[in-house]
Amino acid sequence: MDKSIYKAKNNNINMSNIARIFAIFEKINGRKLEMNKYDDRLNLQKLTYILQKAGLNFGYRFTWYVKGPYSPPLASDAFDYEERGIKENIELSQTEQKIAENLKNKFGDGVTNPDKLELYASLLFLSSTESISLSDEERLSERLVSLKPWFEKEQAKQAIRKLRDSGLFSK
Repeated sequence: MDKSIYKAKNNNINMSNIARIFAIFEKINGRKLEMNKYDDRLNLQKLTYILQKAGLNFGYRFTWYVKGPYSPPLASDAFDYEERGIKENIELSQTEQKIAENLKNKFGDGVTNPDKLELYASLLFLSSTESISLSDEERLSERLVSLKPWFEKEQAKQAIRKLRDSGLFSK
C-alpha cells in the first residue's frame, strides 16, 4: 500500500494524541488497531471524529469525504505512529475512559461496526457543519440520505435518536 498519499504537509506528529486514540480504539474494540486493514482505518477516522464531538480534543480537523468525516493528517499520523512501532502503555484519563465506556455501553457494536460508525459520524458532521439540530430528525435524515443513498431514512432517524439520547453530544 502506498502510504505517501496519507502524508500530511506538516510533519509535526502529535504522538501523545495519536497514542491516546490508539489506546481508546483498543479499549473499545478489545484489540489493537491495524492500519493495513481498511475497516480499521475507516473506524479510526469515524471514531476519532465521534470522540472529538463527545468532548475529547485531539486537534484533528475533518472534511466531508465519501464515507463521511475524514482527516488526512489523522491518517498520516496513524500510519507514522504504527510504522515507528512505538510500544507504550498509555494510561487514559478518567474522562477518556468514561467517554469510551459510555460509547461502548450506549452504542454497542455501533462503535466497532464500520457502517454504523459511518452513519453516526456522518450525522454528527452534518448536524455540526450544516447547523441541523439532532432534534430535527426529519431534516437531518433527509440530508444524510441525499448524500448517502445507501442508508435508509428510518435507519438514519434511529441513529439520530440514539445519538441524541446518549447524552454525549450537545446538539
